[in-house]
Amino acid sequence: MRFALEVFKYVKNVVKDVKMKVVGRVKGVRVSDVEYVGFIPRPKLRELYSKAMVLLIPTSYEGFGYPMIEASASGIPTIGSNAIPQEVLVDGVNGFRIPIFNPKVYATKLVEVIKNDELWRELYRKCVEHAKHFHVDKIIDEYLKLYSYHVKRLH
Repeated sequence: MRFALEVFKYVKNVVKDVKMKVVGRVKGVRVSDVEYVGFIPRPKLRELYSKAMVLLIPTSYEGFGYPMIEASASGIPTIGSNAIPQEVLVDGVNGFRIPIFNPKVYATKLVEVIKNDELWRELYRKCVEHAKHFHVDKIIDEYLKLYSYHVKRLH
């Protein structure tokens, strides 16, 4: 969390009217122009995505990448680390993958997306299209195929 807040401070130096919302539990860290919303139910999360301009996830580990898929479905590009699975966050399609943990590098890409309306609109369109690859029925079918394959191998 501290890293994301450090990124935000760099962005704030360039884009004065930017605000950040943090979802989840955060202890002891408070920064101005950051709203800490805590844990929220799914319907409220969708509402939050619909009002966002970009999702920031500078993580060193990410499992399936559900938040990026939700953001993409809402047309919101993600700026995240290369720890996010490549099929979930595709560089230049539904956001950008940042290969190093340097807050200035993250901030530079965030500022680019925020200030470049044409880039943002292109990412928005690509995000919505990319999210269609993750329809729940398709994902269930893929898991069933995977499980069936491994069950057959056991026998």
